[in-house]
Amino acid sequence: MQLFEVGDLTLVRVLELEFPLGPAILPIGRDPASLADSCAWAKPQFVTPAGDVVFALSTIGVVSDERRIVIDPCCSFDLRRDNPDIEERAAALLDDLLPEAGFAPQDVDLVLNTHLDGVGWNVRPGPDGWVPAFPKARHVWTRLEIERARKGEEEAQRRDLASLAPLTTAGVVDEVEASHRVTSEISFRPSPGHSIGNVDIWIESRGESAVIVGDHVLNPMQCADPDWAGLDQLAEAAPRIRRALLSECARRNTLMIGPHFGTPGAGRVRPHGDAWRLEPEPAR
Repeated sequence: MQLFEVGDLTLVRVLELEFPLGPAILPIGRDPASLADSCAWAKPQFVTPAGDVVFALSTIGVVSDERRIVIDPCCSFDLRRDNPDIEERAAALLDDLLPEAGFAPQDVDLVLNTHLDGVGWNVRPGPDGWVPAFPKARHVWTRLEIERARKGEEEAQRRDLASLAPLTTAGVVDEVEASHRVTSEISFRPSPGHSIGNVDIWIESRGESAVIVGDHVLNPMQCADPDWAGLDQLAEAAPRIRRALLSECARRNTLMIGPHFGTPGAGRVRPHGDAWRLEPEPAR
C-alpha cells in the first residue's frame, strides 16, 4: 500500500499484482525495445533492467466530502473468470487488501471508473449469480462508455454490456457526462483515446492536484513518446490528448497516478528533451 498526500486528501494505492511484461506484448506504434533503451530514467520502477515493461494492477481509494471512494477496481476481466487464480486475486483484493487500506467493500459509497472494458472487481460471484462487489455503492461510468457498449457493434462491446448487467439489474449504475463533478475535490475530465468515453479523474485540494489516468497512460514511457499507441481505440485523438495532459501536469506539478504503473505507481511529469519523463513520487 502506498499513501500520497494531495492537499487535505490522502490517496491510497492498493497494489494487487505487479509483474514484468515483454515489451513486444503491448501493441504500440514503434519498437518498444528501443523506447525502453532510451528511457533510462524509467528503470527500475517502470521498466526492468532487461527492458521489460513493469505492469501493475492497482486500485485507488480516497475519502472526499465524507464519501468513501474507490477508483478503477477493474483490470479488464469480465464474467468469464475460468482461471481460479483470477478469482482468488479478486477475493484477496476485496476481502483483505481493501479492508486493510480502510476501504472495505461494504463501506464504500462510490466506485468511479475511467473506462469500460470489462467491469473487473465491480462484481463478484454470489450464491445465486453475479452481484455488486461494493454492495451499497453507486458505480459511475460516463454515458458515452455505456452507450458504446449498448450499440454492441463488436464482440468486445457485447461482452462489456453483459459484464455490466449485474450492476444495472441491481440499479446501482450512474451514467454521467464526461465532465462530471463527483465531489468538491474530484471531477471527471474527458480524455477520449483509450475509448470514446474515457476520462481522467482529477483530484484538487488546497492548490495541489493529482490525476488518475486509467489506461490513458498505460506506462510512463509514454511520457517520452506520447505517440506510443498503448491500447488506444482512437489512435488519432489519443496522442494529442496525451500531450496536452502531460504538458498540463508538468506546468502544474500535478501528481500523475497510473493504476498500471510499477511501484510506487505515481510520479511528477518533468520536461525532458522535446518530451517529458516521470519522476517517481516517494510514498509513505
